[in-house]
Amino acid sequence: MKACKPPEDPGKREIYELVMKSYQAYGDKDFEALRTLYPCTDDQVIFLEGPQMKIVGWNAFETFFQQFCNAYDDLVCTPAADFCFVRPSDNAAFAFGTVVMVCKERASGFLVRWMDRTTICFEKQEGEWKMIHHHDSVPNSLAFIMEPPEEGADGSGYW
Repeated sequence: MKACKPPEDPGKREIYELVMKSYQAYGDKDFEALRTLYPCTDDQVIFLEGPQMKIVGWNAFETFFQQFCNAYDDLVCTPAADFCFVRPSDNAAFAFGTVVMVCKERASGFLVRWMDRTTICFEKQEGEWKMIHHHDSVPNSLAFIMEPPEEGADGSGYW
């Protein structure tokens, strides 16, 4: 699957850069970068794949993120070529499409790969873009794929 390319339209490119910044922050386990992207409120709701699908409030997200960081390494999130960026006004923007995720389960070293459908909504608040909606879901036709690293290797051949 091919990766998303930056849009030529400057308004859409700005949203592309925010999306890429968010996935880079997840991959880098950079909570402070995520803090600049989300509104960080008690009523914030984030839907992610996994057993704790609905996360309400910034503190709950912080707890979830720390648990994730302790369980997985080497996360790479790649928005696919079908990703779309919509900028209906100067203060609202949307991005949606398929994201390919790859990481290693820390305890086993198993490679975990999956694709999900993502919708992200941004709103400009006090001159700054904030991610006010982020929903990831794995389509029913897809499953998480776990593979052990190659025998005698650290699994780096998969990357």
